[in-house]
Amino acid sequence: MKVALTSLAFSVYSIFIPIFAYKYSGSLVFTGVVLFAQYGIYSLVFLTGPVVDRVRNKRNIFALSYSSMAAFSMFLAVMLYMNSLTPAILIAVVVAIAVSDNFAWTAGHIVLPFLVNKSEFFRANGYAHLVSGTHAVGGFVLAGVIIIFLGDFESIVLYSTAMAAAFVVILFIPLVTRHSEDTGNGGFTEGWRYLVLNHKPLIMTAMYLSLVSFFGLAPALFILQGTAGSSWYIILYASFMVGGSVAGPLLGMMNMKKRIGYAIVFSAMAYALLLMASSYLFAVPFAEIPVWVASGISFDFSIMLFNVYLQGSVREDFLGRSASSLYTFRGISTSVGVLAIPLLILHFGLSITSFIQILLVIPVSIVIIVFGKSMIHTSFQVK
Repeated sequence: MKVALTSLAFSVYSIFIPIFAYKYSGSLVFTGVVLFAQYGIYSLVFLTGPVVDRVRNKRNIFALSYSSMAAFSMFLAVMLYMNSLTPAILIAVVVAIAVSDNFAWTAGHIVLPFLVNKSEFFRANGYAHLVSGTHAVGGFVLAGVIIIFLGDFESIVLYSTAMAAAFVVILFIPLVTRHSEDTGNGGFTEGWRYLVLNHKPLIMTAMYLSLVSFFGLAPALFILQGTAGSSWYIILYASFMVGGSVAGPLLGMMNMKKRIGYAIVFSAMAYALLLMASSYLFAVPFAEIPVWVASGISFDFSIMLFNVYLQGSVREDFLGRSASSLYTFRGISTSVGVLAIPLLILHFGLSITSFIQILLVIPVSIVIIVFGKSMIHTSFQVK
């Protein structure tokens, strides 16, 4: 229930913020600035890792995060209703919600390893992603209907209501970890020391995914530009989310514990190629649908594989710091990308912009396949 509500809420929020910023400003660049504010804060998630690792009852973290996001989003709804919204207020609210979300995101990476055996990580992650993805798609459809037929105010109220409901649900879920924090100082520097000494291939994989994540928000920006913010934006972005939800059961069925690196790299290359294909098909929107479904599968598959690899490899008392610290690579890259991509699109167009990411991702991927043996053969052992 908690996953369903938060997935519904996130999908509403993630579709609302780009399209609202675009409608509000009429500028793809301003939309990029708003998303930069959001993902720039996400890149600071490493600061939450030490805090989350030290809190035994993770329910408290979820409760505080969800209630804060509900309150901030309701404030945004009030500003909309009163016609008092300014660009500064919009960006400030996006930042505040992102700060709260950072704690929930980090805690979410810790909970699963305490609930299931390592041998079930792939199936558990796949099932959880299927549930969240299915509700995310429903949220996109619901948000799209509300945006088209009702308005912006109703969309953000729906998000706030879903987060408030998630807050109520989490109060009844005990999430106490099996042991207290290790005896170290608990800081993120200690987390990095642990990673450098024990998990260099994991760090390399995170750095590689940061290259892919430079274009992690390209779907939203490509579709906004290609559809000019029309109702096709909702349909095509929902198609991308459908692909992401399909990636979940695929991960569970494959249940691979060896050669995870190969799967991550080939999924990332597929995502790059599909992005390029999408840039040529906006004149025939129906043809875009299967491309975006496949893009969602490839992108989410690579990220989920990394998450399972991390959960299966890292000591439980370092999971929070490891997940949040390693996300820093992807977070910074995503933040820079969301500022650069609108400028690239406006100056060079979608086709050349999509070709640029091919020139970045494919050669690096080939080099890793040929020379990066420690990363490409990444795996974890089930005890």
